[in-house]
Amino acid sequence: MITVNRRKMEYEKEVSVESLLTLCNYTYPLIVVKINGKAIPQEEFATAIVRDGDAVEAIHLIAGG
Repeated sequence: MITVNRRKMEYEKEVSVESLLTLCNYTYPLIVVKINGKAIPQEEFATAIVRDGDAVEAIHLIAGG
């Protein structure tokens, strides 16, 4: 079981941040991801792995005025 934005998700196998974002339909061009409170650089989304028990926060950034 993992938690994504405070929602429990079934966990089947190790998945990259990039794959998890796709699974959750998070397609925002500007997005910040943290795993267990640690920020993951965008260039590491393809290699950073989400493991069983992890808490993931995905926050999309929007511009406004």
